Amino acid sequence: MQQKYILFLLGFDVTLEDRRTGETEEEFIIIPFPGEHPEDTADAHAVIREYYSRLGYNASNMRYRESRVKEIDLAAAYDEAQTTETYYAE
Repeated sequence: MQQKYILFLLGFDVTLEDRRTGETEEEFIIIPFPGEHPEDTADAHAVIREYYSRLGYNASNMRYRESRVKEIDLAAAYDEAQTTETYYAE
């Protein structure tokens, strides 16, 4: 029996500033989201800021590009996936 899961992937163009060097660059990031379009992009922006902050960057000028949808058969994905022990052993 198939278990379908719909994953919404939101794409954003982001300006990054390296906190160590002050250099800036443009980046594209994709984040999973529980709905097709966020009611307010503030939630998505918070996720983006947190992700890049851990890497040593300040994220600004976040521009939503588009959403895409990926339908996943969870039962098939489960059967194909590594166990957690195997994954973390690599």
